[in-house]
Amino acid sequence: MSPASVNSDDVAVPVADRGRARMAAALGGLLVLGGVAFLAGAASAGPDEPSWQTGTGYVGEEIVTVESDGWSYGATDSVDTWWDEEGTLHSGGWPSCLTPGPHQVRFVAADLEIDGIRTRPIVAVDCRG
Repeated sequence: MSPASVNSDDVAVPVADRGRARMAAALGGLLVLGGVAFLAGAASAGPDEPSWQTGTGYVGEEIVTVESDGWSYGATDSVDTWWDEEGTLHSGGWPSCLTPGPHQVRFVAADLEIDGIRTRPIVAVDCRG
């Protein structure tokens, strides 16, 4: 037997072939991990990711419906996140720019389905103009 061979249960396996097999296994593992990472990233950054929109808002006493791109979005009583006219960030409460009457509103809404019913609550409003 030559020095470039290794015996394993009376079967000679060339060292070079073992190295190629390990390399192929490592590359296969990397490909699988890369595929899993790609699918995880694609699932988390879909087209339904919230973004800023502008629409015509019809405001009552702490209630607003905004029409934008053929959809209606709404909020009552409180908005999770909003910026006032001076740029101060607020968590909860009613945005100061949403006074009764029609207004242009810059907002972010979530796209949710709950028990088969689709809803689009407003989660942020920008009053900075």
